[in-house]
Amino acid sequence: LTAASAFAEPVQFLNRILGFLGIESGQVAEARLAKRENTGVYRDFPAEAKKQLYQEWEGEIRALHARFANHYTTRWLEEAEEALKAKSL
Repeated sequence: LTAASAFAEPVQFLNRILGFLGIESGQVAEARLAKRENTGVYRDFPAEAKKQLYQEWEGEIRALHARFANHYTTRWLEEAEEALKAKSL
């Protein structure tokens, strides 16, 4: 079981956990897994501010990705690379 599999296949991930616990998978409504809970509202940073932050933290982001290489660090690295490639305003 990995965090990546939890995001990629949440129903199968949950069923494996339930099976390990001896709980029938039918006892949990799979439709609830399709609904995102506790999601926040995110506003985007101005492009120039984002670029400056990524320039400052690029090394740390790369180090985290090298160590953990998961869904989150992949996304952080992709976002950083995209922002750093963007032309300055």
